[in-house]
Amino acid sequence: MKSRNSMKLYSTPLSHFSRKVRAVADFYELDIEYIDVGNVAEIGIEKYAGNPLMGVPVLEGENLWLVDSDHIIAYLARMYDSADRLRVHSTKMDDLNIRAVLNGLMSSEVRIILGKRSGIPIDEFRFFDKAKQSIAESLKWLEARAERFDPKNISMNEIHLVCALDHLRYLELVDLKPFPKLLDLSEAIGAHPTILRSSPFARKPKPR
Repeated sequence: MKSRNSMKLYSTPLSHFSRKVRAVADFYELDIEYIDVGNVAEIGIEKYAGNPLMGVPVLEGENLWLVDSDHIIAYLARMYDSADRLRVHSTKMDDLNIRAVLNGLMSSEVRIILGKRSGIPIDEFRFFDKAKQSIAESLKWLEARAERFDPKNISMNEIHLVCALDHLRYLELVDLKPFPKLLDLSEAIGAHPTILRSSPFARKPKPR
C-alpha cells in the first residue's frame, strides 16, 4: 500500500457513502486510516471530525479536510490518478444522471435508517413514504439502464451502484428480486477483489 500524507477517513463500516471512498482508495492503493464514528444518529460535530452536517465521510490529513463522498473521491482522483482510470471526472450526461439517481437513492436510505434509529414510527409519516417510493422508482430507473454498467470494466458508476445495492441488501431495506438485472450486477461487480474488500457482507455481526 502507498502511504499518502497520513490521511484519515471518518466513516462507519456500513456507510454506503463512505464505502464509495474506501473502494476508490483501494483501487488507488492508498493507505488510509479508517475512524469509526459509531452511531450516526447521534448529535455533535466533534463526533464527525468537525463536519457541521454531522455525517460521514470526512477525509482529514495535513492541510486537508473534505466532506462529501463525491468531493473526496474527486480529490483522490486528481491527486493520485492523473489518467482517471475510474472515469471519476466524466461529465457525460448518462454518467451524471446515474450518479445523481444513486446519490438520491442512498440519501433516501439514510432518512429511513435514521428515522428508525431515532425511534420514529416511520410507517405513520408521509415523509418516509416518499423516501420509500423514491428508492423504488430509482431501482426501476436503474434496472431499465442496466446495460450501461459493465462488471468487466470497473468505473465510478459500477462502484457507486454496488455500494448502493449492497447496502440495501445487507440491511434488508428492499427486496431486490423484482430487479434481476441489478441483482446480477451487484453480484458480478461485488465479486471484484478490490471492491470485495469493503463489502458489508464481510462483516459477521449484524448492523447496529
